[in-house]
Amino acid sequence: MPILAVHTPVGGVLSVLAPLGLGAAAGTALVLDLDPDGIPLPSPASVAEVVRASPTLDELRPRRRGLAVLASGGAGWQDARELVEAFGTGWPAVVVRSAEALPIPTVPVHPVLPGVLAAPGPAVYQQTGIPGGAIGNGFVLPPPGPAAVRAAFGGRRPRGRWVRAWRTVWSHPWT
Repeated sequence: MPILAVHTPVGGVLSVLAPLGLGAAAGTALVLDLDPDGIPLPSPASVAEVVRASPTLDELRPRRRGLAVLASGGAGWQDARELVEAFGTGWPAVVVRSAEALPIPTVPVHPVLPGVLAAPGPAVYQQTGIPGGAIGNGFVLPPPGPAAVRAAFGGRRPRGRWVRAWRTVWSHPWT
Protein backbone atom coordinates (compact mmCIF):
# COMPACT_ATOMS: atom_id res chain seq x y z
CA MET A 1 0.00 0.00 0.00
CA PRO A 2 1.38 3.42 -0.86
CA ILE A 3 2.63 5.62 1.94
CA LEU A 4 3.87 9.09 1.01
CA ALA A 5 5.13 11.85 3.26
CA VAL A 6 4.51 15.48 2.34
CA HIS A 7 7.09 18.06 3.33
CA THR A 8 6.62 21.77 2.71
CA PRO A 9 9.89 23.54 3.56
CA VAL A 10 8.18 26.94 3.58
CA GLY A 11 5.36 25.72 5.88
CA GLY A 12 2.27 27.83 6.52
CA VAL A 13 -1.09 27.24 4.87
CA LEU A 14 0.44 25.09 2.14
CA SER A 15 1.63 22.63 4.80
CA VAL A 16 -2.05 21.99 5.61
CA LEU A 17 -3.48 22.05 2.08
CA ALA A 18 -0.85 19.84 0.39
CA PRO A 19 -1.41 16.62 2.38
CA LEU A 20 -5.19 17.04 2.17
CA GLY A 21 -4.99 17.53 -1.61
CA LEU A 22 -2.73 14.50 -2.06
CA GLY A 23 -5.01 12.39 0.13
CA ALA A 24 -8.18 13.53 -1.64
CA ALA A 25 -6.59 12.69 -5.00
CA ALA A 26 -6.11 9.07 -3.89
CA GLY A 27 -9.87 8.59 -3.47
CA THR A 28 -9.73 6.75 -0.15
CA ALA A 29 -6.83 7.76 2.07
CA LEU A 30 -5.75 8.45 5.61
CA VAL A 31 -3.82 11.66 6.32
CA LEU A 32 -1.65 11.48 9.44
CA ASP A 33 -0.36 14.76 10.83
CA LEU A 34 3.12 14.24 12.29
CA ASP A 35 3.96 17.95 12.54
CA PRO A 36 3.34 18.69 16.23
CA ASP A 37 4.35 22.35 15.85
CA GLY A 38 2.44 23.12 12.66
CA ILE A 39 -1.05 24.42 12.00
CA PRO A 40 -3.32 21.60 13.19
CA LEU A 41 -5.25 19.64 10.59
CA PRO A 42 -9.02 19.46 11.13
CA SER A 43 -9.90 16.08 12.65
CA PRO A 44 -12.04 14.51 15.36
CA ALA A 45 -9.15 12.57 16.92
CA SER A 46 -5.37 12.69 17.02
CA VAL A 47 -2.38 10.52 16.21
CA ALA A 48 -1.19 10.92 19.82
CA GLU A 49 -4.50 9.52 21.13
CA VAL A 50 -4.35 6.52 18.80
CA VAL A 51 -0.71 5.86 19.74
CA ARG A 52 -1.57 5.97 23.47
CA ALA A 53 -4.60 3.70 23.13
CA SER A 54 -3.20 1.48 20.32
CA PRO A 55 -5.24 1.34 17.13
CA THR A 56 -8.27 -0.91 16.96
CA LEU A 57 -8.70 -3.33 14.07
CA ASP A 58 -11.54 -1.10 12.88
CA GLU A 59 -9.18 1.92 12.70
CA LEU A 60 -6.55 0.02 10.71
CA ARG A 61 -8.73 0.00 7.60
CA PRO A 62 -11.23 2.43 6.10
CA ARG A 63 -14.89 2.13 7.05
CA ARG A 64 -16.00 4.17 4.04
CA ARG A 65 -14.61 5.73 0.88
CA GLY A 66 -13.07 9.16 1.08
CA LEU A 67 -10.61 11.05 3.20
CA ALA A 68 -9.90 10.46 6.89
CA VAL A 69 -7.61 12.73 8.91
CA LEU A 70 -5.85 12.38 12.26
CA ALA A 71 -4.33 15.58 13.70
CA SER A 72 -0.98 15.35 15.44
CA GLY A 73 -2.03 15.97 19.02
CA GLY A 74 1.69 16.43 19.73
CA ALA A 75 2.89 13.22 18.06
CA GLY A 76 5.85 13.19 15.70
CA TRP A 77 7.55 10.54 13.56
CA GLN A 78 9.37 8.84 16.45
CA ASP A 79 6.07 8.47 18.32
CA ALA A 80 4.09 7.16 15.35
CA ARG A 81 6.50 5.24 13.12
CA GLU A 82 4.95 1.85 13.89
CA LEU A 83 1.45 3.31 13.58
CA VAL A 84 2.23 4.59 10.06
CA GLU A 85 3.38 1.11 9.04
CA ALA A 86 0.27 -0.48 10.58
CA PHE A 87 -2.08 1.91 8.76
CA GLY A 88 -0.16 1.28 5.54
CA THR A 89 -1.18 -2.38 5.57
CA GLY A 90 -4.92 -1.67 5.65
CA TRP A 91 -5.51 1.66 3.95
CA PRO A 92 -5.35 2.08 0.14
CA ALA A 93 -3.21 5.21 0.64
CA VAL A 94 -1.57 6.93 3.62
CA VAL A 95 -0.29 10.51 3.54
CA VAL A 96 2.05 11.64 6.31
CA ARG A 97 2.42 15.36 6.96
CA SER A 98 5.87 16.19 8.27
CA ALA A 99 8.00 19.23 9.03
CA GLU A 100 11.17 17.15 8.76
CA ALA A 101 12.70 14.71 6.33
CA LEU A 102 11.47 11.17 6.97
CA PRO A 103 12.91 7.77 6.01
CA ILE A 104 9.92 7.07 3.72
CA PRO A 105 9.12 8.30 0.20
CA THR A 106 8.60 12.06 0.51
CA VAL A 107 6.94 14.59 -1.77
CA PRO A 108 8.53 18.04 -1.38
CA VAL A 109 5.97 20.79 -2.04
CA HIS A 110 7.10 24.34 -2.84
CA PRO A 111 4.95 27.42 -3.39
CA VAL A 112 5.66 29.35 -6.57
CA LEU A 113 6.53 32.70 -5.00
CA PRO A 114 9.22 35.31 -5.58
CA GLY A 115 12.28 34.41 -3.51
CA VAL A 116 11.41 30.71 -3.11
CA LEU A 117 14.00 28.61 -4.90
CA ALA A 118 13.31 25.49 -6.95
CA ALA A 119 14.02 22.16 -5.29
CA PRO A 120 17.25 20.32 -6.22
CA GLY A 121 15.26 17.25 -7.33
CA PRO A 122 11.72 16.35 -8.32
CA ALA A 123 9.05 18.25 -6.41
CA VAL A 124 5.51 19.56 -6.54
CA TYR A 125 5.17 23.28 -7.28
CA GLN A 126 2.00 24.94 -6.07
CA GLN A 127 1.05 27.95 -8.16
CA THR A 128 -0.16 30.84 -6.03
CA GLY A 129 -1.31 33.36 -8.61
CA ILE A 130 1.54 35.69 -7.62
CA PRO A 131 3.97 36.42 -10.48
CA GLY A 132 7.56 35.25 -10.14
CA GLY A 133 9.11 32.32 -8.40
CA ALA A 134 11.10 29.35 -9.58
CA ILE A 135 9.75 26.10 -10.96
CA GLY A 136 12.10 23.15 -11.23
CA ASN A 137 11.72 19.51 -12.20
CA GLY A 138 8.37 18.06 -11.18
CA PHE A 139 4.66 18.69 -11.12
CA VAL A 140 3.02 22.12 -11.31
CA LEU A 141 -0.38 22.41 -9.66
CA PRO A 142 -2.96 25.09 -10.42
CA PRO A 143 -3.97 27.33 -7.52
CA PRO A 144 -6.65 25.68 -5.39
CA GLY A 145 -10.06 27.22 -5.84
CA PRO A 146 -11.85 28.89 -2.92
CA ALA A 147 -14.26 25.95 -2.60
CA ALA A 148 -11.35 23.48 -2.24
CA VAL A 149 -9.70 25.64 0.43
CA ARG A 150 -12.97 26.04 2.36
CA ALA A 151 -13.62 22.30 2.19
CA ALA A 152 -10.09 21.39 3.35
CA PHE A 153 -10.15 23.79 6.30
CA GLY A 154 -13.74 22.83 7.09
CA GLY A 155 -12.88 19.16 7.53
CA ARG A 156 -14.49 18.11 4.24
CA ARG A 157 -12.91 16.46 1.21
CA PRO A 158 -11.66 19.08 -1.26
CA ARG A 159 -12.63 18.55 -4.90
CA GLY A 160 -12.10 20.05 -8.31
CA ARG A 161 -9.30 20.72 -10.77
CA TRP A 162 -6.71 21.21 -8.03
CA VAL A 163 -7.37 17.76 -6.52
CA ARG A 164 -7.36 16.12 -9.97
CA ALA A 165 -3.92 17.67 -10.59
CA TRP A 166 -2.60 15.88 -7.49
CA ARG A 167 -3.46 12.44 -8.96
CA THR A 168 -0.34 12.33 -11.13
CA VAL A 169 1.83 12.80 -8.03
CA TRP A 170 0.91 9.28 -6.84
CA SER A 171 2.46 7.72 -9.96
CA HIS A 172 5.94 9.22 -9.45
CA PRO A 173 8.63 7.09 -7.71
CA TRP A 174 9.41 9.44 -4.79
CA THR A 175 12.46 8.75 -2.64
